[in-house]
Amino acid sequence: MLKGKTGIVCLSLIVGIAIIFAFTACDDSSTDTPVSVQTALSDSRFNGVFKNTLANGMYSIWEFDGTNKAVYSFTLLGLTTMEMEIKLENGHLWSRKWNADVSWDDEGAYSFVSGNLILNELTFYKQDNGGTHTHSFGNWQTNATQHWKVCTSSGCTTPPAESERGNHTGTPNCTVCGYNTGGGDFPPDTYVIIGSGTDFTVIKNGATIGTANQGFFDAIDTIQTNAEGNDCTIQFGDGENALDIGNGYASFNNFDNTWGIITLTGKITSSNGLTATSSTITISTNANVISTAYIANTSTSAGNGSAVYVNTGTITVNGGTVSGTGAYAIVNNAGTLTINDGMIINSSISTGIAVGNMGGVITINGGTVSSTDRAVVNITGTGTITIYDPPAVIIGETSGTINWVGNGGGTSTNVYVAGYYYDDSFVNIYCYWKNGLKTDIPEASQVFDIAVVGSDVYVVGSFYNGTDEVACYWKNGVKIDLSSFRSRAESILVVGSDIYIAGWYRDSKDVVCYWKNGEKIDLPNGTANAGASGSPRSGIAVVGSDVYVSGIFTNDAHQYTACYWKNGERIDLEPSPSVSYGIAISGSDVYVLGQNAYWKNGERTITMDHSANSIAAVGPDFYIAGTSGSLDRRATYLKNETRTVLSTVYSQAEAITVISGDIYVAGSYRDNDNTIFCYWKNGIKTDLSIGYLGGSIRAIAVTVE
Repeated sequence: MLKGKTGIVCLSLIVGIAIIFAFTACDDSSTDTPVSVQTALSDSRFNGVFKNTLANGMYSIWEFDGTNKAVYSFTLLGLTTMEMEIKLENGHLWSRKWNADVSWDDEGAYSFVSGNLILNELTFYKQDNGGTHTHSFGNWQTNATQHWKVCTSSGCTTPPAESERGNHTGTPNCTVCGYNTGGGDFPPDTYVIIGSGTDFTVIKNGATIGTANQGFFDAIDTIQTNAEGNDCTIQFGDGENALDIGNGYASFNNFDNTWGIITLTGKITSSNGLTATSSTITISTNANVISTAYIANTSTSAGNGSAVYVNTGTITVNGGTVSGTGAYAIVNNAGTLTINDGMIINSSISTGIAVGNMGGVITINGGTVSSTDRAVVNITGTGTITIYDPPAVIIGETSGTINWVGNGGGTSTNVYVAGYYYDDSFVNIYCYWKNGLKTDIPEASQVFDIAVVGSDVYVVGSFYNGTDEVACYWKNGVKIDLSSFRSRAESILVVGSDIYIAGWYRDSKDVVCYWKNGEKIDLPNGTANAGASGSPRSGIAVVGSDVYVSGIFTNDAHQYTACYWKNGERIDLEPSPSVSYGIAISGSDVYVLGQNAYWKNGERTITMDHSANSIAAVGPDFYIAGTSGSLDRRATYLKNETRTVLSTVYSQAEAITVISGDIYVAGSYRDNDNTIFCYWKNGIKTDLSIGYLGGSIRAIAVTVE
């Protein structure tokens, strides 16, 4: 739509754009009569606008469609002071000035008044005649009453051309553009914030709104203005990579009622830590926030920094992770905090509180709240805290007045994941996580498996004695040696009071073995170089009095060959060469995992196009965790022959277990240059870390208490 104002009007059009004129003329008392409309003109020199001077001094204008026929024409009589400038397709410029009183209304119509002649509703329409620019209109733009589109092609005018505006039709949502016109529910607009440092851009419906590369506070203000008081969703980052805002923070304050309900998704991190309540997210007057996001505060200042600070507003955590390394994960001053699901973690080594209350209202209906220090604290005693346990899981000390509903420690699920990460010097640090809280094992030179019975945590691997790695396991952090010479412990199973550990040791050759309660039992192999030292790991399973151990041996052709032992008797698995990674038993079925395949009762099936890393069996079903894709790898698991891809980015699935019908898969994915460790429960991802230089997951164990 063209725009103008009362007074002198100059209309200039680019090459390739023609104009169609439509008009209504009326003569209420004048004897002057407009020249009749011309319907044909033999002139094919060019398409576009052509003017003709009539003998009586009046003027007519034609617009051609390329077929030697004028589409419209009209003449102007006795008008005063109108200037028109038109650029033709052949590059010639034509202009003419008339005497007229000219006005422009919001609907895009010219009105001409001169004496007794009224030439009314002269409206200009753009028509693309195949010139150098073709409009490409983007997504719908809206206000409270109308919708339109804006040209997104480069080379368009500044500001870009708009399509014709139309009024919204239909309720509760416009049947043309989908705008919520009232009277029903409609999904809120989603705003995606991308960038880092001091440069952030807000994207809505694929288009930038506001100013690109603006400050983070400005990005939040842009969303607040554009949302116009309606509910909205804000996604931090691109959906996989975290939005790092440095030492900044996001503030949501609704004192002037310009925010609707705000839903937070994605990932955001900040190192803001000047005081205990310096935060990544701050919620103030009347703001109502719902979060399923990953929100982290990485401040290492002792006693300072929080992931979320609730001043006087409201936040409901329905999932995701809120992680702090300083004073708090979430601190509530005088607002309302409700936790329905997700993980609230404070991993500060001292004085760290996961959820603290200074004077507001906190209700914990579910999820996991954990801290290496204090999990839930009613700091001043003037606020109220209610915990429904179960289903909520509280790990760590609690203090202050707390209203417990339930048995205060009933049935709860705990997830343990073992592996290693790189420190800043690229040194492997072996560890395990319990519900997202990391415990390092500094002595370890390898960690392969984890088992949990009651409150006892068993981790198997090896340590370096100054000469060789030596098999051992840790029970609740205390190392127990299994050998005094080169050896390795690779899998563990605790059955009642018996501890079974599979591995190998080196005498004059590598020997596959297992330890039962510390006593080593060799497994015959029949070849000179049998053993598991070349295999990623041995596996062990116990059914009644039968002990199964998977491994490899070297055949007569000096090739590694997968096999397993049942009560010391070796069963070979073909073809060769091959290796094994684990074993699982279900009823009479024996499953052995290979590099990208599995054997069921000796029959081999190819299952992964990259690697298979872990196997489990429950009832008639078997489960395999692995990686699909060769270069662009994706974390994947199989239930029988049904494949589920867990991630859309570079990722790996390393371990799997099934508890009470729930499928837990542990692994990692890439976030820019960082490795993020995580686990998926029934396909829903929970991050265990913000990011490391590298590392790997080795095992997962889940308990229900």
